[in-house]
Amino acid sequence: MSTLPALASVFALTLTAAEPAESGASAGGSISLSSEDGVKTDASKSKKSKGAKKSKKGDASGQPFLKRYAPERNMMEVGIFGGVLLPSQQHELYDPNNAWQRYKRIAPDIGLRFAFYPLKFLGAEVEGAVMPTKTEDDGSAVLYGFRGHLIAQLPYRIAPFVLGGIGALGSSSDALGSDIDMAMHFGGGVKFFINRFLALRLDVRDNVSAAVQVENGRTNHVEILLGLSATLGRKKQEEAKNLIDSDGDGLWDPGQGVPAAEEDRCPNEPGPASNQGCPLVDSDGDGLWDPGQGAPADEEDKCPNEPGPKSTQGCPLVDSDGDGFWDPGQGAPEAEEDRCPDEPGPKETQGCP
Repeated sequence: MSTLPALASVFALTLTAAEPAESGASAGGSISLSSEDGVKTDASKSKKSKGAKKSKKGDASGQPFLKRYAPERNMMEVGIFGGVLLPSQQHELYDPNNAWQRYKRIAPDIGLRFAFYPLKFLGAEVEGAVMPTKTEDDGSAVLYGFRGHLIAQLPYRIAPFVLGGIGALGSSSDALGSDIDMAMHFGGGVKFFINRFLALRLDVRDNVSAAVQVENGRTNHVEILLGLSATLGRKKQEEAKNLIDSDGDGLWDPGQGVPAAEEDRCPNEPGPASNQGCPLVDSDGDGLWDPGQGAPADEEDKCPNEPGPKSTQGCPLVDSDGDGFWDPGQGAPEAEEDRCPDEPGPKETQGCP
């Protein structure tokens, strides 16, 4: 239970660090209308950007599990494997000058492999393997194989694959003599990339070769393999960068190699992305932004050098007859709107003579 105070402290620090970002920027500025005093404004000339973001870090780590250490283009694999071969009981791996015998049902299987992947999902591989075994009468024998195949795999950290190819399956035995036959093979399996440099692999295959005393007959030798491969040729891993955003507006300080659209032109003053990180300007202080800064259309000032209310998009209200009531259609309160805009009149008649 001693960990609870520590966790509480971390939580409190996190909340404290978040407060400046949440205090953010205020719109700043207000406008009041009066039939006697005209337009009044109360706005600061320079305002902080709305929605300024807390500085964030660019981090090359934190990839999803399935994409971490996934296969890359032009990658190579060099590996060893071991397992078992189940020699067919109808094999033709013998010298016809010798009496035919079966091999033991299970033979140890060890070998080496090399693969090249020009694409993340497709590669070519060659292998060599030896399978020491015995014949039925306990005579020593060695089976061996050389083969090549294409591999199609899913380009993820856990990568199921299928393969198919051709090669040779041979034997050397005192009891059965020496022989070598062409063999086709196909199968599938799965890889698991432990890190950038090592991968585990499981294969299950069927090797198809000639069958004894059957013209054009074929028989099957099942193979189960577990391997370990070293991966070569990966792109150099970029070091994670802690990008700097001094003003916390969500755009990065210049000179860090980020895309131009993400670079802050005013790194010490927060501003919106639409203005490349520079503060929006309100020259007349009426609460609407000067044109050409990327502000929303309804927040842009049509009269940037004369203060005016939002109802006229920042342009001053007009009183054509000078009687203290505003001409109609400018968004002024109904009680302050002139019913006779071209003829001055008193307050009692709402601007009519």
